[in-house]
Amino acid sequence: MMRTKPLTAQARVALASGAPLAVVAWVSAVAALYLFAGAGAWAAGFTASGEVLGFLPDPAYAAGVSGCGAAEAIAVAALAHAAVLPVAAVAVAYLVLREGFSSGAATVSFARGARRGAWLARSAAIVSASVAVPFAAMSLVAACALGAASGAAPAAVAKELLPRLAVAALVAASLACLSVAAFALLGVGPFAATAVIVLAVAGLVSQMSGAPVPTHMGALAVACGIGTASQLPAQALFAAVTAAAELAFAFVAIQKRA
Repeated sequence: MMRTKPLTAQARVALASGAPLAVVAWVSAVAALYLFAGAGAWAAGFTASGEVLGFLPDPAYAAGVSGCGAAEAIAVAALAHAAVLPVAAVAVAYLVLREGFSSGAATVSFARGARRGAWLARSAAIVSASVAVPFAAMSLVAACALGAASGAAPAAVAKELLPRLAVAALVAASLACLSVAAFALLGVGPFAATAVIVLAVAGLVSQMSGAPVPTHMGALAVACGIGTASQLPAQALFAAVTAAAELAFAFVAIQKRA
């Protein structure tokens, strides 16, 4: 009999965790957010050099306050639901890791000689994919819907959207790794989940106040902002570096677990 591959086994645990239902709830919540978005921004602010950072779900409002073109306004509107990424990342990570430990699957894997680092890497990959892939899919659907409604050229929208989407997806994966690290360090429970949400909110407040401290929500505000194309490489680097650091902390913590 063939042995089940470790990644396949952990993916099955993730599917049994309720994470798929959490993703469905997330998609539904985003659809409702856009349906009742109205005119304006969920959170936005001007920089001294004229960029608009934040989450602007209404293309008409984005173009009106910034003077940007229709394609850029649609691109940032399609990404505005990144504002709820921290909650999605926490929920998915919580369900996947809770199932892994509460079901005994993680303990059994460790007892059979599975390396904790490899187990952690697989868990982080599953959680990151479960956050970044639905986020990217929802963004593309939103861009198509908004573009069709406005009559904007698809190629122009894609040119504005894809670089921003790539960076935002990287930040989404980093947020997923942050959630995994928090649960590894603080235990799979409400305390760690609250800590991540508070950190995200503090990061958004910091970004909106113009503080130069790099944060996940600040990186998302840039990726979802107007006139910020030149800043995207720096945000991508931030996402990669923080994800690596988060996994390093999580590895240290997971080594101490049974």
